[in-house]
Amino acid sequence: MTVFEFIEMTPATLELGWRFDGVLPTQAAAAMSEFAFGHDFRTLFFSPRRTVSVAPFKIATMAVPWDTLLDCDDCMDVANLQEACGRINSQFAKLGWRLPTEDEFEIAAGGELSLVNVVTT
Repeated sequence: MTVFEFIEMTPATLELGWRFDGVLPTQAAAAMSEFAFGHDFRTLFFSPRRTVSVAPFKIATMAVPWDTLLDCDDCMDVANLQEACGRINSQFAKLGWRLPTEDEFEIAAGGELSLVNVVTT
């Protein structure tokens, strides 16, 4: 099994989500909206602007291909992403891990599946 290195994220209150209004040139925003079939691209590609408070957590410093951690053939037979994540989390719980929350994931700026080592205080 792969050994993972985790970094600790400190407790904080942060502003997350799209917070760059006025930064993109008008033409770039229009091109992105056209790419998004006329929808506001921010609602398709970014989380909503919000302020969140998070407890400390540790997150893996490298992307983790889930299929190297789990023998989860039945994970492919799911109705939706929420059910798949629930099955993966139940497997990870046995190792003291879990998937990050959306806010934790955004704070850590992960790009692929990441693991959170459960922090007990």
